Amino acid sequence: RPMMLTAAAVIVGSAVMLFDPIFQGLAISLMAGEVASLLLSRMAVPVLFYLSERKKHKDEVKRSDIKTVLCPTDLSSQSAIAMKFAASIADRIGAKLKIMFAVERDVPAYFTSSQIDEISADLARSGDADVESLREFMVENLGADADATLTVAEGSAPMAIIEESEKTDTVLIALGTHGRGGFEKLKVGSVAESVLRESTCPVLTVGPNVEPVGVVEMERIVCPVDYSAESETSLRYAAELAGVFNAELHVLHVAPDGDDEDLATLCSWVPAETKDQCSLQEIVRRGDVTDEILHEAVRISADLIVIGVSHGTFSDETLGEKTTEILREASCPVITVSAAVSG
Repeated sequence: RPMMLTAAAVIVGSAVMLFDPIFQGLAISLMAGEVASLLLSRMAVPVLFYLSERKKHKDEVKRSDIKTVLCPTDLSSQSAIAMKFAASIADRIGAKLKIMFAVERDVPAYFTSSQIDEISADLARSGDADVESLREFMVENLGADADATLTVAEGSAPMAIIEESEKTDTVLIALGTHGRGGFEKLKVGSVAESVLRESTCPVLTVGPNVEPVGVVEMERIVCPVDYSAESETSLRYAAELAGVFNAELHVLHVAPDGDDEDLATLCSWVPAETKDQCSLQEIVRRGDVTDEILHEAVRISADLIVIGVSHGTFSDETLGEKTTEILREASCPVITVSAAVSG
């Protein structure tokens, strides 16, 4: 009988422990620890080891002073337009054109150190195929005589683009954007916006409303301005670009009601030698900034819009959401220029 009582007590005690919240919490913690340990040993550790081994064999990259226009592409129609503008601008300013494709490779969840050479060979073959696709895309849009460096970078697109831009004296990044907004943008993400916020050089974006072009003819440029340092920098940049293309520069100021100040001060930022090379049109409008910029671009059939921006940690501190809207709605490519760009 004492043994039966003892057994019963053990059973009751075990039942109580099973339903005890503290015991359940400890059990869940132990199980979670086991799962985390398994994931680390089977997935994370091999992948980290693989990546570290690959980095050891990479040649050290030194920054070049070669003036470069970087054109990341996803082989889309908007990227094709961006490539044509990039090639035209690079040719006019005497810069090298570099066309890049960013890809995130799939690495097996588990492998041994003896498989690293085999995996590296597979990735190399994939890289060669990507370069060939890139070459075909370039020839299709720029012609067989196009002179450009082709490169395939591994990693997330925004990070790969910024890292590639830091390898040379990159004077412009040109890329297409699909103009996603709202929840879709949060869900899918925006490569263009990430590059815009991280880049210290001007960025040309081609939105979804930009029609395909045969040959890039830069005849009319719109540069909206206010009385900020960002506008001063963008106006100088737009004037220089208008000069090398012998284009009309339409300087647009959207004034609030009651502001009768003209553009004399703003246009004085343009160096005299640059003024001699391009035709300046000074325009004052009243109304919504975004609407007036887009309207002016359509009215004159602008080939390009140049906007000055100041990038904050979480948002643009100048045009803010207006910049995103202009990039998405514009009927022509848009170049954003930060105050960090020297005039």
